[in-house]
Amino acid sequence: MIQKHKDLIELKEKFKGTSYCSAAFTEIYAGSNGKYRLCCHAKANNNLAKYTSDTTLPFEYFLSKEMEKIRDDMLEGKQISDCIKCHELEKHDGVSYRHKYIFRDGYLTDVQERSINLKLRISGSFCNLACYMCHPVNSTTKRNELKEIYDFADASNIFNSKESPAIAVKHDQWHSIMNNILDNIHLVKIIHMTGGETLQLPKYWEFLEKIPDEHAKHLELAHDTNLTKLKYKNHHVLDNAKRFKSFHLSVSCDHISDKLSWIRYPINVQEFENNLSEIKQSNDITSKINCTVSILNIDDLFEIRDYYQNKFNIQFSADCLVIKPIELSIANLPQKLKDEYIEKYKDDFPLIIAELNKPSNKSLFNKGLEYCDRLSAHRNFDFRILWKDWLKKVKDYS
Repeated sequence: MIQKHKDLIELKEKFKGTSYCSAAFTEIYAGSNGKYRLCCHAKANNNLAKYTSDTTLPFEYFLSKEMEKIRDDMLEGKQISDCIKCHELEKHDGVSYRHKYIFRDGYLTDVQERSINLKLRISGSFCNLACYMCHPVNSTTKRNELKEIYDFADASNIFNSKESPAIAVKHDQWHSIMNNILDNIHLVKIIHMTGGETLQLPKYWEFLEKIPDEHAKHLELAHDTNLTKLKYKNHHVLDNAKRFKSFHLSVSCDHISDKLSWIRYPINVQEFENNLSEIKQSNDITSKINCTVSILNIDDLFEIRDYYQNKFNIQFSADCLVIKPIELSIANLPQKLKDEYIEKYKDDFPLIIAELNKPSNKSLFNKGLEYCDRLSAHRNFDFRILWKDWLKKVKDYS
């Protein structure tokens, strides 16, 4: 077990029974639907509903009396309803996302200078991929694919929900947000750029140009990217790498070869790997593979990790889990198979253990497979051929 995992296990024990999370003191997050939340894993809070990115500036929300109340409640040990995803993981004896935040930030009791992580989905949701597990609110291509497959009221669409659709921040409001960030830049430690596909969003490049060099040299810049394109018009991702204190690419990638092609349809795997080789040659960029764990890669995590580490000498993380839509969650696998995965991964990927410890639901699992069948028919690319060995294992363990 690597040292980070040992530290997370120790944090889990130290903070057991508490509700404290450093993200309430360090994280400003707005989703593609415009709603501010405590972090990207938290659910929306009714008391914060009036604060949206199309009406409220980031630091107005973050320094509001409602956010101060949440911080005070955490310090007093009161449960926070927003944090149900972490509560569920911990209920099943797992490491949760709040443990990762505390590991990153330490124990803070107030907002401090150079401590804020900005993660705002305000530059658009354009994305050139339709990843099978991605919520359509975060990808234009995914939204278009689902429209072609499902009627609006189709009950078999696992992404049907009451969640608000993606919104486009108005031009004037976007510039007001940029000015608000620059006015409070002394509080910011990390700017986490996300989308859509970050590197293909015009507003991403415009925002970076607005940050003066005297501030950029103190800022850590992080990105979520599918890395399918390194250029946008006359821009290249390397153009800004030297300006910032650090420049990190979290590369979303969930398998190899044809299985990657299916999960992140319609990715060009060779182009992706060429881009990965190019960024690894830069001394100004750090990077890691960020694998989102779902039913279609849980069997292969070691194979995926070893492939990218051996071929590209790149760090690998499997800390992101598909929890919604629940139909694609590893929780719903047959119990005997989950027991095998728990034993297999317990020392390497502790965050997945709690999800595997949740009760199985065969009906939801089958609905997830039906969804994959619908995608296969539409794409003319059959997932059952690619995953035939794993599907046989599932059947054998059922």
